[in-house]
Amino acid sequence: GARHLRRLLARVPIYMALDDHEFDDNWPGNAHALNQNDPVVQRYMENFQHGLAAAKAYQWSMSRCNGWTGHPSPHDSGLWHTFESGGLPFFVMDTRTERTLRQADVPWDKAQLVGPRQFKALTDWLKEHKEEDKPKFIVSGSVLAPAPRNFTEKEWLYRSNDDWAGYPVTWRELVDYIVQNEINKVVFIAGDYHLSALAHLILTSRSSKPIEAYSIVASAFFAPLPFANSKRGDYDWGQSSTRPLPRLPFSDPDCPGAAIAVEPYLLCTNSSHFLRVDVKPKRPEEAKSKNSTDWEIHVGAYDRTGKIIAPEMDVKPP
Repeated sequence: GARHLRRLLARVPIYMALDDHEFDDNWPGNAHALNQNDPVVQRYMENFQHGLAAAKAYQWSMSRCNGWTGHPSPHDSGLWHTFESGGLPFFVMDTRTERTLRQADVPWDKAQLVGPRQFKALTDWLKEHKEEDKPKFIVSGSVLAPAPRNFTEKEWLYRSNDDWAGYPVTWRELVDYIVQNEINKVVFIAGDYHLSALAHLILTSRSSKPIEAYSIVASAFFAPLPFANSKRGDYDWGQSSTRPLPRLPFSDPDCPGAAIAVEPYLLCTNSSHFLRVDVKPKRPEEAKSKNSTDWEIHVGAYDRTGKIIAPEMDVKPP
């Protein structure tokens, strides 16, 4: 019945990333290690298997499927993939089906957001594109940054966080890799919050030189349920002369840790809008070069008629 959406999907390339609603709201992870004779666990796993089959048939099947081995396991679903668009590289993560099911007896440094093979594929991809001086996009259903204030101020609540902040060992390992290998121009793209935002990130690890990166959070096309949407007041937006930039929980720049300082800006909380990201080199003649050093990324929110919406707070130039 969504005729306008059908027209859109028929006219532009579509790449999809798995997230919780394929299975259940805020689906917390594979319960393969729990008692499979428990009726609650059985229903939970049935929902997971049905959602996984649908995702393979309709979403992931439209990708290159280059993460697939034919032998999936609880920590290796193989549903991540890569592609290029306009000469720019993208890595689409599966941050949902491989995550550790967090319980009281699982410490923070044992709860992984993705399995080891996917993580290695991601770092190999970053290494492959390191020398290409152009934006590198990491796409996931789960948001890296910003994180809500209650999690940045009370890191012990991490088990209640559904995004990267709830799996500190994974983002710390990734930040450490990016910083130690001096990989620049990394841009994270995610959804989930039901609002649109932009964040400037400072990645640090040990005594190495900090690396700048960016996080783009894109709203759903239509998010009419206020109780399900992130609230503007849940985040510390912009800069402040009276407080330091918020950091992700468990940020620790000293060895062997890593840290992310976040400077977030709110773009739009309207219930019906979409985000458009335009990327181009400042000098058009370098569009096909792997070593174009100056790029422009324009991020804007648009209403259902295609009219641009002014940011809800001033966004400083990157």
